[in-house]
Amino acid sequence: MKQITELTEKEILALTDDQLLNMVKYKMAEDGIKILEKPEQPTYQPLPVKDDIAFSIGGLNFYTKDEKVAKELSALMMKSGDKFLNSSYTTDYNNKFLKEMDEYSIKSFGKIEEVDFYTRDRIGVINEIVARNKKLKEDYEAKLAEYNAANDEADYIRIDIYDRFREVRDKFAKMDELKHMYGVYLSLADGNATIAMNFLKKAYNVSEEAEYYVVGKEMPQIEETISND
Repeated sequence: MKQITELTEKEILALTDDQLLNMVKYKMAEDGIKILEKPEQPTYQPLPVKDDIAFSIGGLNFYTKDEKVAKELSALMMKSGDKFLNSSYTTDYNNKFLKEMDEYSIKSFGKIEEVDFYTRDRIGVINEIVARNKKLKEDYEAKLAEYNAANDEADYIRIDIYDRFREVRDKFAKMDELKHMYGVYLSLADGNATIAMNFLKKAYNVSEEAEYYVVGKEMPQIEETISND
């Protein structure tokens, strides 16, 4: 496969996306860089809906399934909330001191919340699903890391190839714009090519190559001559 440095500008201009990509891959193969497909995000098995509920009460470390009890405790705690204190410590957890409850603790004290749980007999199934999903994620992340590493390693190849392609594409885009304007000037000059080119050169920076291009001619190749001394 020819590399981009071996192609003429017209050949470069005609390159397709697939050809450019294959050029990159070929150079990667030459330089010993892995050619990897980007891994697809795995489909994780959703967890079943939780099928058990209980009530938590702010300030207690336990749950109750009896809503009536929860409401009674909540009412009692909220009524006497100003009688309760919090505790804290400095560096030694065993040496605590009492302190007033902070604003968050006051707001949550005695507040009832409904909490969803799994029933005990379903925990085994849940743990299996979580383990499978975790394995899928770990495998995906390992493959993605390998892909990203190879991709980063090949950056210099893509830069060389695509920068050259863009350079040629932009060059011809500018010359095509000049060609269009030459046609406008040619119409204004009633078909007089000399006047049209004069107009074009006054308004734009026209290189020798562009001058040949806009009139549809090939720029003559300069042949190198070797003189014998």
